[in-house]
Amino acid sequence: MKHLKMVQGCVRVLAICTLLISCQVPDGRSAGQTSQSDASNGSVDQSPSTERSASPTPGCIGWSCEIDGIVYLDAAEPGNELEGIRVNFSQISWCSPTAGKQETLTDANGSFSFEVFIHDTDSYKISVDVEGYQTAEHKMGGFDCLFCYCPLVEIVLKAE
Repeated sequence: MKHLKMVQGCVRVLAICTLLISCQVPDGRSAGQTSQSDASNGSVDQSPSTERSASPTPGCIGWSCEIDGIVYLDAAEPGNELEGIRVNFSQISWCSPTAGKQETLTDANGSFSFEVFIHDTDSYKISVDVEGYQTAEHKMGGFDCLFCYCPLVEIVLKAE
């Protein structure tokens, strides 16, 4: 048991070191920044971008990412996706420019997406509150999305 705790501690230190080393690439942009739309010709540039919509607090190391999900009715199965459902996103962060609340509507496939700046100590809550159904929530933290590898959030609405 003592050996297991020591190994877990080493893994945490390694994760933090990797985080600190990998967050800045040589040209100064954050790791994980990817394509941006070119408004002039409608194309999408697949090369990493050096532009950000908002700047984090100086010293805030993290990534500009998307958190994606799907809202289902009764079970997370094909055919149960819900369109037009309001999805709420809440981010608690000491330094992220996207901290606070956002909301969006699901598309025809029940999908939703939030663009966020993720710091490893942030916490997030995604919730759906629809009359006649139980409120559904999904909570996660910055370490759940290291290097923008966020898991797909599946929210299932159940009748009250």
